[in-house]
Amino acid sequence: MSSCVDHATGPNHPPVAVAGADRRVSLADTIRMDASASYDPDGDAIVSWEWTLLAGTAGEASLLDADRPQASLNPAVAGVLLVGLRVSDGSLWSVRDVVRIDVVNAACGNDDDCLPCQYCNEEGRCQPVADGQDPRGDCNDGKFCNGEEVCDGHGGCRPGPDPCPAPLDCDENSRRCTACQNDEQCPPCQSCYTASATCLPQVAGDDLKNDCPDGPCLTGTCDGAGNCGFTGDGQACDDGNPCTLNDACHQGQCLGVPKSELPAPDGCDDGNPCSDDSCDLHDGSCQYADHVGPCDDGDPCTRDDSCQDGQCRGTDLATLPVAQGGCDDGNPCTDDTCRDGACQNEFHTGPCDDGDPCTMNDACDDTGNCRGSDRTAIAESEGGCDDLNDCTDDGCDPATGQCTHQPNAATSCDDGAGCTQFDACQAGGACQGNPNDALCLGVDLDAVCLPGCSPDASGCVVEPDQLVLDCQDPGSVSGGAECTLETYHDGSLVDVGTGCLACSAEIGSTTVEFTDFSDENGDCSLDGWELVSGSSCSGDVTGCTLSGGEDCATGNWCNNYDFGQPVLRAEQSRLQGGNHEQLRLVKSFDTTGLARLTFCFDYAEVDATNDDGVLIFAYDDAHPLDYGHPLFCKNNGPRKSVDWFFLRHCLRLPDFANDNPALRILVILHSEHDDEFVFLDNLELFGWGGGCSAPRTTVFADDFENCNLPGWSNDYQGDYCWNDPRCPGDTQCDGAGNLWAEEKNWCIYTEGIDASTLDERVNLCVDLADDNIDNGEDYLSVGCFDDQGNWWDVLWLDSQFGPDNDCFTFCRDLSRLDPT
Repeated sequence: MSSCVDHATGPNHPPVAVAGADRRVSLADTIRMDASASYDPDGDAIVSWEWTLLAGTAGEASLLDADRPQASLNPAVAGVLLVGLRVSDGSLWSVRDVVRIDVVNAACGNDDDCLPCQYCNEEGRCQPVADGQDPRGDCNDGKFCNGEEVCDGHGGCRPGPDPCPAPLDCDENSRRCTACQNDEQCPPCQSCYTASATCLPQVAGDDLKNDCPDGPCLTGTCDGAGNCGFTGDGQACDDGNPCTLNDACHQGQCLGVPKSELPAPDGCDDGNPCSDDSCDLHDGSCQYADHVGPCDDGDPCTRDDSCQDGQCRGTDLATLPVAQGGCDDGNPCTDDTCRDGACQNEFHTGPCDDGDPCTMNDACDDTGNCRGSDRTAIAESEGGCDDLNDCTDDGCDPATGQCTHQPNAATSCDDGAGCTQFDACQAGGACQGNPNDALCLGVDLDAVCLPGCSPDASGCVVEPDQLVLDCQDPGSVSGGAECTLETYHDGSLVDVGTGCLACSAEIGSTTVEFTDFSDENGDCSLDGWELVSGSSCSGDVTGCTLSGGEDCATGNWCNNYDFGQPVLRAEQSRLQGGNHEQLRLVKSFDTTGLARLTFCFDYAEVDATNDDGVLIFAYDDAHPLDYGHPLFCKNNGPRKSVDWFFLRHCLRLPDFANDNPALRILVILHSEHDDEFVFLDNLELFGWGGGCSAPRTTVFADDFENCNLPGWSNDYQGDYCWNDPRCPGDTQCDGAGNLWAEEKNWCIYTEGIDASTLDERVNLCVDLADDNIDNGEDYLSVGCFDDQGNWWDVLWLDSQFGPDNDCFTFCRDLSRLDPT
């Protein structure tokens, strides 16, 4: 069985590429190419396009949209371009069609200097005429029946309207449209004359068919030659384009000068070769973008000018070597400059560097040469290599500049000491004489000949029998102390020079802060401590618990009469008019490089109760202030029933205080009632740094581990003590053991502690904790006594000294106890 179809197909044919006619364009124009005239003889659709720049002298010209029907090209220089086009129907590619494009410079003096379809604008630049116009007849081939070709607005030509549209006939000889039946069949500005059935031009000034539009540069009537008339050139008009200025009529068109070609401020040309100037078609505003590429800064003394960050910059010829075309001759004794494009190399005098490490004091001479003095002829004390030793030949290594001293064959020499004899060169090049103390009798009867220790050329020195070292108090300086060392003989100051005497010292502790609340005139001063203001203070500190809210006191804090010097005071009736109970002081410290930070203060009270107290806190940004856990808290004064007496307290700060650039310390003083006084003085913060560890000597320590009490006695019994200490307790501050008391008093003591080797800062430290104590009923007492029966209260705590079960280390400086 066979079948049939209603059509048959033949072989596929390649499409035909049409790149357009050859043309001439201005260098300033963008070349636009159109492949829309290409076709396929089989009627197939064209689906691919390939524009190719085959040859040319247009510099760095590059095709844009080379794979689209319409492509564009921006030439960089004048010349000839050959552009090829191939098209494809998806199966076959066409033969390449080639178009020639002549690119010419855009500058002009009149329209005749411009390419076809261009005119010379007021700025002397060729510019395309508008689409549909051809004022010079550049596109018309002169044949009436072919129609009047016109410019396409891009510097090219395009076909015009058919002069004799159907049903008219065209007579080339008479250049008339024939066989017309009415005026409407005739071209614009022509009418049909029935006698000859021919279209003829209308009389000038007529427009019987309303063929001629009105416009800024048009008359709106016919010109008598079959065309619409236009006004004279140069008449002002408005082309409606915000990016043009100086609009004027030209051959019937309203044309303006692009603002990008006019200088600022009216135009957009800023005169900067390193900016791309353009105009926004929406609002006419000027737009500028940095240009990248070569430029000319106008300075003949620069080269390789290029645009950088919107500015034209070149390399200064004065800094370029001569071999690279610059002015720098490499001579340190010339001043290299460029003037009007010419290099100037002028001699100068002054220091220079001749590049030889074995010369010194290099300087330029008047001939432009850099010359230095031979270091082997200059004493070592002055930077040279001459060791002033007759026993060596002095030299200098030209590679490193290091001095050399080679022993020579000389025998006699002078060691420079007046008290030596028979000076002679030794093996190794040393000059050495025999000391003779008798030669020093003229200096001092007790002098001996020691050239290496003598402060002068005599070589004689009086040996000291006493050294006196005088240093600043390390507790009163920050970062170290200065020391002086003096030597004496028979009570008289003697100079032994530096050759045989050396001294070094290192201060272990550094005082960061010391405040005694008085200035240099003895007046009250907070010395940088800040009084906290506002309503952040508490109304109660009983049991070391801050509660309630009240305004903080910021005035009347100083007592400068009871102790002979200013001290910090809190007393309810005197603080800021008698209506405040609490002082809060805060200060920031930099402890960088310091460890084992300790904060000490003198604490006294008068008639204080369990409602009064002192609290100390340390904190920083990483360890926020925690009012529930003070480093120190004490109600009821430092020592039971002892008024007007300062007792020194020292607290070991937590580890985060070490090496801390932003440590803060808060001090709280609270007086609950009238005539209840709390005093603080001599606030001190110190630590250990400089690579030193604290030079401590421990003469006694016990942590009660395993509840052992070695060295302690508990046979003391009396009205207040029992001999049954309890161990261990529930709270363990450090180690496995501790002592505790509940319901009963108990006492232990130790004897025979030798403290004779201790001097300053003799501290007794105890780890303490309490739980649910009754203020005034429960207490802890620590005291010291000697073999003479003298007794000192060191610590008396009869009120809560911290939050329940919180341990803290409490230290007392025994060296500051008042024996009375």
